[in-house]
Amino acid sequence: MHDDNNYTKLASLFICIMITIIKLSLSLSKSQRYSGYYGVRGKAIIVSALQHELVHKSRITRSDTHPLDELTFIQTILVPECSILLN
Repeated sequence: MHDDNNYTKLASLFICIMITIIKLSLSLSKSQRYSGYYGVRGKAIIVSALQHELVHKSRITRSDTHPLDELTFIQTILVPECSILLN
């Protein structure tokens, strides 16, 4: 049951974060956000939104992302997934 609660919590947070990222990505020009490649600025926006929603609000911890630290988890797992979902 504990794992199901964590999964539900992370899934709902991911949805909230995706909404935030979509809103932020609208500030990019069409050419900057087309084709799933968001460049340095887009990546920075996604990382910033994920860090704010997950790390700074203590919604995930090192134990949630083990064996990765939170930032590595965001950069290697969540940013690519967000980019795919934003296409």
